[in-house]
Amino acid sequence: MWEGLSPVSNHVRYWCSSEILLRTHENLEKLDLKTVAEFLATFSDSCRSNAEYSEWSNELLFEVLGRQPDRVIEILHKNSSLHRELIVEELSNPILDPDLDGLVLLVRGLDVKDSSEHYWQQRVVKALMEARSKG
Repeated sequence: MWEGLSPVSNHVRYWCSSEILLRTHENLEKLDLKTVAEFLATFSDSCRSNAEYSEWSNELLFEVLGRQPDRVIEILHKNSSLHRELIVEELSNPILDPDLDGLVLLVRGLDVKDSSEHYWQQRVVKALMEARSKG
């Protein structure tokens, strides 16, 4: 499936995958790099027409970020085949009411390794702060 952080086959097959959302949900207590990478690969504009799916993926995104912020930032940094801008947009538009202040502190507190990773850390923080300003 995933070799490192790059899909070995066409990443389109991950888009809108309810199976991956279910697997992510079932493994929230023990998320590994592969599970987080596959979950982030499910995001696509083509999923927006399915309101139930979109709501579930949005809720899970905040759960995953809260549990594995370092892996989310690392994957956003390393995998350009993801719809990274869409993921950031999702973070600025939560469906439920996540602890945005806690998430901002969590992501800000990460020890990032290089400037590109720092860029994605800042993008996520900015999206969370934007979400907070809407509430």
